[in-house]
Order: sequence, then C-alpha cells, then structure tokens
Amino acid sequence: MEKDLLRTLQLLTEIESGVKLTQRSLAKKLGIALGLTNAYLKRFVHKGFVKIHRASANDIRYLLTPAGLMEKSRLTYEYLQHSFKYYSNARGQIATAFHTLRREGVSSLAFYGAGEVAEVAYISLHETDLSLAGVVDDHRAGESFFGFDILPSQRLKELDFDRVVVTSFRHEDEIIGKIKALGIPEEQVFRLS
Repeated sequence: MEKDLLRTLQLLTEIESGVKLTQRSLAKKLGIALGLTNAYLKRFVHKGFVKIHRASANDIRYLLTPAGLMEKSRLTYEYLQHSFKYYSNARGQIATAFHTLRREGVSSLAFYGAGEVAEVAYISLHETDLSLAGVVDDHRAGESFFGFDILPSQRLKELDFDRVVVTSFRHEDEIIGKIKALGIPEEQVFRLS
C-alpha cells in the first residue's frame, strides 16, 4: 500500500477513535512532521472527510464525517487486500525455499528472528517434513514462539540444525554478521530474501 494512503488510513483511524487529539499528538503518534500532519488535516477538511469543531481557541476537535467514514472503510479494505497478497506471496516463496532445502538433504532448521516473517516461515514449515530445532532473537529472548523458548543469539550453536534461516528482512545484514561472529559457516546460513 502506498505510504500516503497508509498515512491517510492511520490518521482517519485516529480521528475516528474519538479521543481528543492535537496536531502535535497525531504527528508524534504517526512519526511524521507537524507540518505534514497539518497539511493532511487541511486536505481532509477540503475533501469533506473531517470537520473541525472549536469549543474554544485551545479546544479543537476533529470529527470524522460520513464521507470520512466511507474513505476509511475503502482504505481499510485496500490495506487488507494488500496485506493478504503480501502474506500469500511471502508464504509461497518461503514454502518453495523450504522444499528446495529439503531436496538438498536438509532436515532441521533454526530460525534467527522471531517476528512476522518467522511466523509465516513457521506456518510454511508445516507443509514440509523439515523440523525446527529452535528460534533465536536477541530482542525477544525469553519470550515464547509457537511453544519454543526464544533464545539469545549466543545459544544458536547449542541447537542441532542443518541450516539457520534468517527470518527477518529488516536486520538481515546485522543478523548475518552475528551468525558469522559465532563461527557458523556461511554454507549453513540461508536467506529468505
């Protein structure tokens, strides 16, 4: 989904919540500049998505109009379609990669990363006869991942695996560096991207 449309959806969702909002609080919540927030709100008013109610000079409320609700619904539908396509494509690519590993004689994997990519990988793993030896992720160590205790990266070498699969796209190069620092051979590392 295009960044502008996603921001529009996020802003309309925040306005619909009914919580008293300032432009500054909206900007902070969405991680965008105050001036950009102001520009979005002016555009929403111009398009008839939002009404401004001024109780006093310091008490300004933003209200979603019926047109704003319709636009939010349209964008939500578009976002869900985009997300579903992304998930389906990712799942298909990961399943194909796992089948390729299996044909190469791999039987056991370790995941490095316990986020959304790992969740899709875990689901795809069940379409093969590969097994998961464990999951490591320094940011989520101590948490649980589908019944597995998430381990810190230093414990990766304790796991019995044929390949370690990098199950994160955001920090892939950093993760590869950590795996190499642990002395794990490059041929045992598998990138999904």
